[in-house]
Amino acid sequence: MTTAPKLTRTQQRENAARRKQARKALDAYAAITGQHREDDETLLCDLLADCMHLMGREAVEGRVYWAAEHYEAERRGEE
Repeated sequence: MTTAPKLTRTQQRENAARRKQARKALDAYAAITGQHREDDETLLCDLLADCMHLMGREAVEGRVYWAAEHYEAERRGEE
């Protein structure tokens, strides 16, 4: 079992701000598409699919990989 790293207060605030930004983005997407009753996982899936229509599948898949790398670094406080 691994333990989560100890983050500074600043890092905790920054990650909390990231969560709030993501919440606002999903809420805005739900409002734009009229999908207010959908769960977050469905909204994310639909948003990513729409991004694939905009940018292409390969571009989105590549950025999802990068996003996961950024997330892990931010979670560990290695920004």
